Amino acid sequence: RDRISGHNDHEMATYQIYSPLNDYIANVAAGSDGRGFRMYNDWRTLGEDLVNTGKGSLRRVAMRTFKDNKSHSNSWQGFSLYDFEQFFTFRDDINVPVFENLMAYRNQNHGIHANNIGSAEFRGGVIQDNQWGVYIERSDGILIENMQIKGYTDLIKEITTPSNRLKLCRTQDWRHEGLTMMNTRWRYGEDDNGNGLRMRNVTFSDFDKNTGGCVSSWPIAMMSFKYYDTHFDYVSSWENVQVIDSRGYIFDGCGASQ
Repeated sequence: RDRISGHNDHEMATYQIYSPLNDYIANVAAGSDGRGFRMYNDWRTLGEDLVNTGKGSLRRVAMRTFKDNKSHSNSWQGFSLYDFEQFFTFRDDINVPVFENLMAYRNQNHGIHANNIGSAEFRGGVIQDNQWGVYIERSDGILIENMQIKGYTDLIKEITTPSNRLKLCRTQDWRHEGLTMMNTRWRYGEDDNGNGLRMRNVTFSDFDKNTGGCVSSWPIAMMSFKYYDTHFDYVSSWENVQVIDSRGYIFDGCGASQ
């Protein structure tokens, strides 16, 4: 079939967003065979037919409002968020992208997948019944607060009978994780803000049941994917973080040494 120039099926999403200069409030993305929301900020400003307009990097302009958006029942990610570098324009902890009150549930891969985020806040929301809840890589200055992150809940288990393609841990080596922390920032060295990953008022639950087919199930873990043999290299702080788990499992930090 015909394809739009510069695009391919790997990028398919209900909301395909290439600019942070719009407001996205109370939208719902459901049932995509790809992603619900895919936000990608290019290092250029592209115009019609993806022509570079010479107006500079979209990664480093101030993002507008993104709140009360919901993404569920997608084949890949609920929210795919790539390349936010607003911090390098303002260099403070106030003028940063804010993702407020997001809901991501029943996505076959990630609820939220964030990559190359140079400072951002995730405020509020519920993330549940995803293979990976919140998955963060190559980022720095991330704040997650007032959020509920749940594993495979009894409610979803009772009302659905998914096929093998749709079920949790359909691939034997897939891990089930609530928050997957980056194992390294691997970004711009001393130019980064150095705040690592911070959590405040976050609750994790439902990772200790309904996950018999998974190689492991952890509320919090650290990714083991390596970039140039780097290792855990940032400060992390948790404040009022509650983990409800009958096994006593909280954090798998094995990826920190990789």
